[in-house]
Amino acid sequence: MTYKLNLTIGDFSDDGHGKTQQVYLSSNYDRDYVRAAMWKALDKQGLTEFPCTDYEDNLLSQEQLRQLGIDKPLEAYESIYLTVDDGKLEMDSESITNLFIDFIQTHSPEIQLTVIKDDSEPIFFCGPDQNGRRSLGLGYGLFY
Repeated sequence: MTYKLNLTIGDFSDDGHGKTQQVYLSSNYDRDYVRAAMWKALDKQGLTEFPCTDYEDNLLSQEQLRQLGIDKPLEAYESIYLTVDDGKLEMDSESITNLFIDFIQTHSPEIQLTVIKDDSEPIFFCGPDQNGRRSLGLGYGLFY
């Protein structure tokens, strides 16, 4: 069986800056199994949280990779936009997602996680629909 999991990057509880990005994962195990594997791995490594969890904490070091039990160079998480500078890598949603996947799969190799495209269609979107009508907004005034 394949499960579709939603990995929220950022302020998932919306009690701080409120910014998030949704990443969808395909998994051969359900959410509860993956969460339990994450907590078990954090406990095994003597950690209480994942890197980059504090406000404006977006840098990853080789030491943090070692603490996570990941045997990869920091450069493995570089991209065309992100490079290692002064021994640290500025993380973004893609790199932290890859780090999370590596962490889970390092400690629980039976779990297979793959980033997938969200194939749901938005009800509201910019521009006209097939009949030339523009989308309405819903609840914009609720947030200020």
